Amino acid sequence: MAIILSRRPLIMSIMLRNLSSKSTTVLQYESRGIVSSCLECVALKGWKFRTISARELNLSSIKNESERIQRHSNSLCWSCNSKGKNLFFCENCGTVLQLSVVTLDSKQSNHQGSLPTYFDLFNLEASFEVDPGKVKENYRQLQTKLHPDKFSNRSSKEQDFSQEISSLLNNALNVILSPYLRAKYLLKVLYDEDVQDEASSADKEIPQSADFLMTIMEWNEILEEKDGRDLKSLQKKLEKSRNEILNNLKLAFTSNNIKDAKENLAKLKYFDNLSEKLKFKIE
Repeated sequence: MAIILSRRPLIMSIMLRNLSSKSTTVLQYESRGIVSSCLECVALKGWKFRTISARELNLSSIKNESERIQRHSNSLCWSCNSKGKNLFFCENCGTVLQLSVVTLDSKQSNHQGSLPTYFDLFNLEASFEVDPGKVKENYRQLQTKLHPDKFSNRSSKEQDFSQEISSLLNNALNVILSPYLRAKYLLKVLYDEDVQDEASSADKEIPQSADFLMTIMEWNEILEEKDGRDLKSLQKKLEKSRNEILNNLKLAFTSNNIKDAKENLAKLKYFDNLSEKLKFKIE
């Protein structure tokens, strides 16, 4: 649960003391002052506390799981016109529903979270940190229920919709399991930030330091020179550097630092390219 402090800190401090929630984050809007009684209550209950900007305030509801799910809980059935909470099936007549989600190629803004995301399909919180095993298990369960072969005796509409959903699930799995695509997707659905894959546009938008670019050049030179056993040792060093970038990305998303997230995303792209070159050379 998240609580945003209002302009009346004294009233808020009374309210905070009466809450019994064990998992709460108290958010202070921008640089507004907060009375000591509020801080004492937050510390006493062991809650988290941080300051948010006006931009984050608009996005915070998207990150709140219950509100986010509520936004997508009125799926309208094309067959019987009833509404329900299930994204895939009509709860009234069992018909396969038509489903639209935010994709990496979506042009329209989803700033207010009006459309489900890939994370919603797997009933996951939109986060850079994911459990691959849980993602794969949710994917398998959904494909078992929604595979087009299951609807060979249904209407042509349901067959088409099940085919579309199956394709969406495949795309969702690919995006969520890829750290680069996952970070890129999070920037889109949480912060309305589109990151281009083209090196030229990315370099203009997110310029890298001379030291970093020199490091990449050195890696490329080493890859050209090394072979055999040296490549295995090189692979471990490269993986260590890549893991540092992944950790920086995790911290950037946790702290809602869009600038750092975009910078480390660009770095990850360079290291993923190096990893592909190394893998090809080893094989």
